[in-house]
Amino acid sequence: MKNYIVSAIIEARMGSTRLKGKVLKKINGKELIKILVSRLKTCKELDNIIIATSKKKSNYKLVSFLKKNKFKYFLGSEDNVLLRVYKTMKRNKSDIIVRLTGDNPLIDPSSIDYMVKYFKKNYEKYDYVTNNNFGNILKRNIAFGLDISLFKSKSFEKVFLLAKKKEHFEHPTLYFYREGKKIFKIKNIKLPKNMILNKKFRLTVDTKEDFILIKKIVNYCNKYKMNSISLNDIELFFKKHPKAIDINKHVKQKTIN
Repeated sequence: MKNYIVSAIIEARMGSTRLKGKVLKKINGKELIKILVSRLKTCKELDNIIIATSKKKSNYKLVSFLKKNKFKYFLGSEDNVLLRVYKTMKRNKSDIIVRLTGDNPLIDPSSIDYMVKYFKKNYEKYDYVTNNNFGNILKRNIAFGLDISLFKSKSFEKVFLLAKKKEHFEHPTLYFYREGKKIFKIKNIKLPKNMILNKKFRLTVDTKEDFILIKKIVNYCNKYKMNSISLNDIELFFKKHPKAIDINKHVKQKTIN
């Protein structure tokens, strides 16, 4: 198997409309973005981890944090996320990109490794692979906050040239599975059962209630080693605290379809 270079690109900014500055909110003294990066560092299949943020003044505090912690980062457009991810990719040589977002701190490292291995093995067969049923909320079978997308760098080059609509600029991988089905070879991967959590669980952080739930999960699962919390740990938390699901069940996920 060819030795492909794999880079995780994390989209992150401070100006979230529903919970400003969320990526730097702390749980037991550790920022959400730091929790996410520490978890990604346990992945065996990632060669690089890069945070793609923007040049906007509101992100200066985040940039200062990234510098202090010696995290790789790139400053790009605030609103044109497609351009931001594209330029991040161009500055960091890679064959495969793992696209993630800063509001999913409990992303599963084992799922990432599983998907990267699959993508490497089927590199000539697919351009884009995801585990979230192409963003379709009604058909997804995983919990919110565990979304992973992988794509070839050379395929994203084509997307960058073809994408013209505002929603393409806001959602970098949208073109792959909406307009690009006849151009690109795409795959919704079915993960093993131990890598799937109930789709009713909401593990992404977009509101105050989301953050409260993530904090409760982290405190229950592993107070000091947040990078080792597994999906099984999270499932056990909900079994022991079934009412916890009510904390943010009213939050509506933003849709793009």
